[in-house]
Amino acid sequence: MVLLPCGLWPLFILQVLREAESQESLAQEHGLELLQQRLQLHVGGAPEREQAEPMTWVHFPKAGSSFVNTLIHMPGFCPVLAPTFSVNEESLGCRFITNFFKLCHDLCDPTHMRCQASPHECIGSRYQELRGHMVGFFRQPEQRCLSAYHDEMRTWMVLGTDCTGQNSTKPPAPMFARYFAGTVAYQLVGEGLEDWWEGGHWMIPGLAHIPERTMAMAEEAAQRVRDGFAFVGITEEWDLSICLFHAMFGGQCSATDFEDTRSASPGKSAEDLYDTTPLEGFHDQIDGLVYQEARRIFEHNLLKFNVTVDSCRGCFMQAGLELS
Repeated sequence: MVLLPCGLWPLFILQVLREAESQESLAQEHGLELLQQRLQLHVGGAPEREQAEPMTWVHFPKAGSSFVNTLIHMPGFCPVLAPTFSVNEESLGCRFITNFFKLCHDLCDPTHMRCQASPHECIGSRYQELRGHMVGFFRQPEQRCLSAYHDEMRTWMVLGTDCTGQNSTKPPAPMFARYFAGTVAYQLVGEGLEDWWEGGHWMIPGLAHIPERTMAMAEEAAQRVRDGFAFVGITEEWDLSICLFHAMFGGQCSATDFEDTRSASPGKSAEDLYDTTPLEGFHDQIDGLVYQEARRIFEHNLLKFNVTVDSCRGCFMQAGLELS
């Protein structure tokens, strides 16, 4: 039985009913049984997947909340969810990732995917425990910073205005960038707010409370990306990254893999770059080093698994993407 906070029941039930109706129609069209379609637990035998499970999503703020939808629709990961169900604001409210993880233990199989307490966990001293099971997306540091700066609904890391849309005290962009700098490195190496929420919580502290971030921390973080991650995606290369994920671990490409569920502004996507002029020349050298290593690994895996735009056309067509 799925136990939802009271305020989430109506939204969740409505969404599930909609998904069930949609899937029933699709099943009738193809002569399939709805139950078989929704509970199919075929698991590919890829050694990469077996070694990576249970996968732990390391989610850096503004690097791609949408990746949760790729994970939950992997075969066997969250079998009670309809194939087209999307974790987003419509289904689970403004803090939809946090709300989803509160439900995760009732929806998902912990042998495939780890249900965590926080969407933005620090790895810190738990690295050896999680090594080889981590998956995540990395984003060019100045672009990630500006995405956070322009996200009027969710700047809780600095201003405490989560989901309120009130940012009257927003600092100048260069000042914000200096607070924000090095937070990927810290999330990989530093310790979070342990036991802040029920049963264990390592969420990254607010920006004003994060200890000093150093180049030594960046070097250790880069090594953890290199040695500890089963999958590295690049936010600016979202479509190719999703295709790579499926090439490595199996599972079908679906429309929800490519939805942008949390853009900083309407119509904005990670491929649309921000003008960095407001940063007045500031560069995040600490996270820049980590990102450089993530990109190197990403490019290596594209070659290793023979993933190109052409080879991904089947994946994109399967997800209903328009091909040029």
